[in-house]
Amino acid sequence: MYKFTKYAWICSIAIALCMLLISCGDDDPSTSSGQADSGDDDTEVEGDDDTVGADDDVNDDVDDDDPPRELQREKLEAMFEEMGFRPYLEFEPVREEEIWGGYTRYFYSMDDLRCYDGSEANVAISFGDSDNVIFFMDGGGASWPGYFFGFEIDMPRNEGYISRRESNPLRDWNIVYVPYCGNDLHAGDNEIEGLLGTQYHHGARHTAAAAALMKQIFPNPDKILLTGISAGGFGTFFAWPIVKSLYMDTQTYIHDDAGVGFWNPDAQDTFDVIMDAWNLRIPSACVKCQNSTVKTWLFELYMEYDPSLRVGMFTSYQDYIISELFLGMTGPAFQAVTLDVTGQIKNNYPDQFARFFIKGRVHTSSLLGLGPNYSVDGTSLYDWVGMLVSEDPAWDDLLQ
Repeated sequence: MYKFTKYAWICSIAIALCMLLISCGDDDPSTSSGQADSGDDDTEVEGDDDTVGADDDVNDDVDDDDPPRELQREKLEAMFEEMGFRPYLEFEPVREEEIWGGYTRYFYSMDDLRCYDGSEANVAISFGDSDNVIFFMDGGGASWPGYFFGFEIDMPRNEGYISRRESNPLRDWNIVYVPYCGNDLHAGDNEIEGLLGTQYHHGARHTAAAAALMKQIFPNPDKILLTGISAGGFGTFFAWPIVKSLYMDTQTYIHDDAGVGFWNPDAQDTFDVIMDAWNLRIPSACVKCQNSTVKTWLFELYMEYDPSLRVGMFTSYQDYIISELFLGMTGPAFQAVTLDVTGQIKNNYPDQFARFFIKGRVHTSSLLGLGPNYSVDGTSLYDWVGMLVSEDPAWDDLLQ
């Protein structure tokens, strides 16, 4: 039986309520056929270069005749230093225990890092039969001064990308499971005082500790897939530099499930509060990230610095939980920004970036009726992720 942290039951209620709200609409894509009707049949699925942060000059120095560019090591090293996570790579577990499902939990000293409420943090490992590793970050909302919709989720499980099911092309990969307990998209590095005492936003520390443990246990994997759902999807934008700093010569991939990487463009003041509360460190080299609530552009920076990096994104066009509950945006407004920003990234990095976008308002592939077996144009999300990590030349956009 799965063991929830003390807030997980609240999360279960919240998700159930959200699913009830979602199911009331007529555009829920989690139908048994794997297809669905959109609330907006006239959806435009191409990016618009004239809106959010358009930059026609990005990647102009690359054409089809250019040889593959090498890893830009000096720029990567400068970015790692600026982001300030390296001291946390020294954290080591203080004890371990075997748990259900073949996982082993590794616990850390509370002198090094803590969960949001000050409790003990851990990382879980499940050993597979391959030389590849999944670095999976769980989801659970977020919290900042004046807002609380965050939950501590520590539930290693056999589902989605971290399942051993036959339909999962990653079923034999080793798994590094990073619980969600910092309420900061796995990226914060701060401690603030709240009504109930000190609140620990140690997401960056937690991520770094997990990456260091992965390096210790799996020093030379063939491939690493960095992935997460919801808050964990958002976490991929900040976790990739941490993982890459330890695996400079390892092939890495990103699959972001329902973490679009931007904040409501009309709520800059709130985003400034979040940035300050979590002490987020955005690399200055991401020029389009500056003075913007859109941090999705970080993927462009990473693909520029590592031309072998491939990045996949999954979302529904009008994800209810992210758009309305989290960002305070209408579904159509969220859809417009999502398509605009990702359309520009696709235009600039067509061979390294692709999208699996579906109609409706469902949040994360795990809440689809079919899970990652959900298909668009005959290709399931499972198969699409498999194509990502196998570098299948047919891997490309699937926009429902």
